[in-house]
Amino acid sequence: MGKQLPASELKRDESLRVVDNCTGKEYTVPITNNSIPANFFKGIRAAAGPNDRPEDETERGLRVANRGFLNTAVIESHITYIDGDNGVLQYRGYPIEQLAERSSFLEVSYLIYSFQNISPHFRL
Repeated sequence: MGKQLPASELKRDESLRVVDNCTGKEYTVPITNNSIPANFFKGIRAAAGPNDRPEDETERGLRVANRGFLNTAVIESHITYIDGDNGVLQYRGYPIEQLAERSSFLEVSYLIYSFQNISPHFRL
């Protein structure tokens, strides 16, 4: 782990500095809304090592593993809302379990297709 500087010495520039120990290259990753873009790491490439497997696709850049989505950033969306800690999953403001239990396949299909509320008669 890195050495933490005293608060008085910290500079807040909304970025993360990453040093690739394989190549010695240094990268600056932007921080927005307390998150970094995972696809940034695709640009960090190194030659395949002796223990790399073909399915690792090393030549395509680093990938970010997030098993179980335990550290997934909040992304602004007008379509879905997910709060995994509290078990909340919504689609366009409707709780997903209510869509599943109280709506027909056709109603949900129309909601997905039309990107708007089905009708004033749509009740949850």
